[in-house]
Amino acid sequence: MYSLGWIKRHHIVEYKDKIAEIALKASKEAELLKMLRSVEAFWSVSLLTVQNYKERADAFILGNNDDLIAKLDDTLLIVNNILSSRFVERIAPKVEK
Repeated sequence: MYSLGWIKRHHIVEYKDKIAEIALKASKEAELLKMLRSVEAFWSVSLLTVQNYKERADAFILGNNDDLIAKLDDTLLIVNNILSSRFVERIAPKVEK
């Protein structure tokens, strides 16, 4: 545990701006990761609707996937927002993937 005396003895106050900057970056990065994880979680369990093509048992076409298409649009917005953040630097490769 750190006391005020320990902080003063180790001149931690001199680094308060740097510590605040690091804390802000970490907090914002955590928010971005949370957004990314929610997108990943949705798409990991989502299923496309398919149906038989005419009367054939060996051919399929896409069914009504309007909800998934809307969610895809939402996902694109979220990912673009994440990538445009100034705090994305460390997680950019994961977001781009």
